[in-house]
Order: sequence, then C-alpha cells, then structure tokens
Amino acid sequence: MFRILMILLAGCGGATACGKPPPPKTPDGVVMTDLPPMPDWVEPYIGRAIGDAFPDVGESCLGFIDRIDARFGGAAGGVEVSGWGWSVSGAQAYTRFVATDESGAIRGGGVGGIERGDVVVAIPTVTQPMVGYVVRSNQSTGKIRVFGISNDAVCQVGPELAL
Repeated sequence: MFRILMILLAGCGGATACGKPPPPKTPDGVVMTDLPPMPDWVEPYIGRAIGDAFPDVGESCLGFIDRIDARFGGAAGGVEVSGWGWSVSGAQAYTRFVATDESGAIRGGGVGGIERGDVVVAIPTVTQPMVGYVVRSNQSTGKIRVFGISNDAVCQVGPELAL
C-alpha cells in the first residue's frame, strides 16, 4: 500500500503539484497575475474624487491599514491591503470601504466584516469584533488611504500607507 502511495505521489510531483500551480511571483513577492475584480458597487466610484463621491467626510472613526497582503503585477496591477475600521459616530463597524491615492482619487474598495478580536481587546471604544476589512486598489505605487463608508458619509480609517 505504501509503495502504491509513493508511486502516485511521484507521478504528480508531490501533493501540491497535482493541483493548480501557484501564480508566479517576482523576487520581492509581486504576484504576476492581474488584480482580482473589486466588488461591483465600487466600479462607479473609480476615478472620482473622494469629496465628490462622498460629500460628508466629517464622521469620527478609528482604524488602521495593517499590511499589504498582496501585490499584483499583471496587465491590471495593484495591491490588496487589510486592516480594521470603526465608526465612532455610529458606534459600529464599517461594512464597505474605498481606497484612494494621495490626491484623493478613488482607486478601489472592499468589504468589512472580518473578525478582529485583537482590536476589541486593545481599543475599549470598539465593542464589536467584526471590524476587519480587505480592500483592493488599482494603484501600485505612491500612498494609499482607506475610508470607511457609513450611509453617504466617509471617514479615513488610520494614516495613509506608502506602497
């Protein structure tokens, strides 16, 4: 039985080689595939100034861009970032987010609702753990800003991040 298993594994180059191969990466970790699609609701906002798309930018919030999760370098390059956001004004987690470049042009977006129990423990103002988000942006360089959306109001969740 062991011998049959070894022959099968050798025939497909090991367990991971039998499935779909991982996308190619550059030495610095850039995935050489196109940026995956963003949520449908984001598309009408791409290219618009944050103040034009969402005139109410006065909401009070907390948050942070924790990290760059992926860089995409295909024909449609960009990044995927994650972090957390909390509406102090609404005392609730955001469910939608947009990303801008440093000029304020909307370059992408994403959704919230990811569990972040660490935030609830560290920040007493945050009372719900589902404050995490993942956002995709079609920019690869410069600085990215992330804004939580609450109705038609937005708030920048944390400082900008250099890409």
